[in-house]
Amino acid sequence: MAVKIQVLGTGCAKCADLARNAESAAKALGIAYELEKVTDVQKIMLFGVMSTPGLVVDGKVVSSGKVLSPEEIKAILNPSCAASAAESIPSGCGCAGGGVAKAGAQACACTTQGGGCCGRGGRGAMLRLWLFPLLAVAVAGLLWLKSKNEAKAEPARPAAGVPAKSEMRPVQVKPLPKLVDLGAVGCKPCKIMDGVLEELRKEYTGKLAVEFINVRTEEAKADAYKINLIPTQVWLDASGKELFRHEGVMSAADIVAKFKELGIDLGRPAATPAATPAAAGAEEICPPPVSGSGSGCCP
Repeated sequence: MAVKIQVLGTGCAKCADLARNAESAAKALGIAYELEKVTDVQKIMLFGVMSTPGLVVDGKVVSSGKVLSPEEIKAILNPSCAASAAESIPSGCGCAGGGVAKAGAQACACTTQGGGCCGRGGRGAMLRLWLFPLLAVAVAGLLWLKSKNEAKAEPARPAAGVPAKSEMRPVQVKPLPKLVDLGAVGCKPCKIMDGVLEELRKEYTGKLAVEFINVRTEEAKADAYKINLIPTQVWLDASGKELFRHEGVMSAADIVAKFKELGIDLGRPAATPAATPAAAGAEEICPPPVSGSGSGCCP
């Protein structure tokens, strides 16, 4: 009859070493054997093993928490020793109690002095009844900590269907058409355009980009547009190409209408905006302030 050898462990390197040593010992003895690797935590708990790797022979735990050498395992698997142990060990008794069986006759010896190796007797039975659930909880905790530490040592793998971090591409932001208004603080027509720009930002969020360039403080950006008067509005498509420009004050509705005329329909506004009030000086336009003059064209 084949000897059933079970190696208890979650798949660590020591578990693999113990499995190899057990197989080597069985082959050296020339005995028929069946080798099983038990990696399921629930099944390991049923053996009452507190630390892995563990070795079980024909259903009995003979070692835990240690990698036995092939010679030590050969002493455990010796058929004559196993036969003598089977006669002396009470039913349901697990020899070695998690320790390592000694070589020779001591490898399988299990004394029954003082109530038996399994703690038989009233007090021993009661103690075992309470200890087993506590032991099971302790084993589960130890195995969980061990698996957690091993998981930290291994690089995280992306879940199935989720691309690796290196494969992820940045989200492409859709470019928007833009209105650029060039003006200056203190310019009366520019103040009117402030309200128009704010209205466009609120009513066409996500549809139109609105930018104000102060020709006094952002000279480099303003020079790129080569304007003659302020305020000046420049219509740009989503690629940044200039489509049209206007000098002076213009209402939000007229700006949107001009975009539509140029082939860019911004759709309906988020809410019906109040008409931009016609202020005194709305038709007034000014030349850009001279750099370094310290004052604008409009008082």
